[in-house]
This record gives sequence, C-alpha cells and structure tokens, in this order.
Amino acid sequence: PTDQRKYQNRNKACAWERERYETNPYHPEGKIHITLGGLRVRSKSEALIAGILEAKKIPFRYEARLDLGNRYFYPDFTVLRKRDNAVFYWEHFGMLEDQNYAESAEEKLRAYRDNGLHPWNQLIITFDLENGSLNSQSIEALIHHMFR
Repeated sequence: PTDQRKYQNRNKACAWERERYETNPYHPEGKIHITLGGLRVRSKSEALIAGILEAKKIPFRYEARLDLGNRYFYPDFTVLRKRDNAVFYWEHFGMLEDQNYAESAEEKLRAYRDNGLHPWNQLIITFDLENGSLNSQSIEALIHHMFR
C-alpha cells in the first residue's frame, strides 16, 4: 500500500485497539496469569500468545464477544492485521484430554464453520501438545506469517 494507506491502516488499528468491547464475564477468577503488558488471561499458553502479540505490537482483544447468528462466543483472541485491517479470531485449545472440554471445542468449531469462519481464512486454531507444552517459536512463526 501507499504511505498514505499505511498511515490510515495504522490509525484505524490504533483506534480499534482503544475501543471498549464486551469481554467474557464468566469466571473472572480464572484469569490468574498476567502478561508483561498487564493483561490477565486464563492459561500459560494464552499468556505466551498474548505476550508475543504484545511484543510484536499487533492489536488484539482478549475474549471479546463474537455474535454468530443467534449465539455468541468469546474467542481467546480477536486480532487485527494492520496491513489490511482484516480481523481474525484465534482459539487456543489447551485441555483436549478433558472430554467435556473437547466436546465444547468441537461445538465451537462447528459454529464457526457454520457461520463462514474457516481455519486460516478468518480463524486461527492452536493446541497445546499432548504433554501440555506450547512451542513459543512456532507461535511466533505463525504470528509472523499471518500478521506481518
């Protein structure tokens, strides 16, 4: 884009990041991990993802309400790509060994798909590894690929 267009995109991203938004009201006591930027999140993996987004100065919202038809969800992250102001929803699934959690994740992914949100189109999906770990280099590479 031209310099003027880059400036407009940057201004829109800054305004978007400052806007107030409705966040997930459920179990605020579960937000026990704090990023370097001061954001409270529910898991170490989310803290890692948020920390990289913060470090790369990529505008995002944590658990912002998303209305899909007659239902609503709170994706872990709603991320704005500054170069074209495209919005992506990012779900990180960390407890798939828990049957109820896995079923809920499947239901959420089905709702996204039914509403036209598909992986790598407007939806990013990441997972903890079987041992509960998350590779920060892989997350950073993903962020670089999607949001540079």
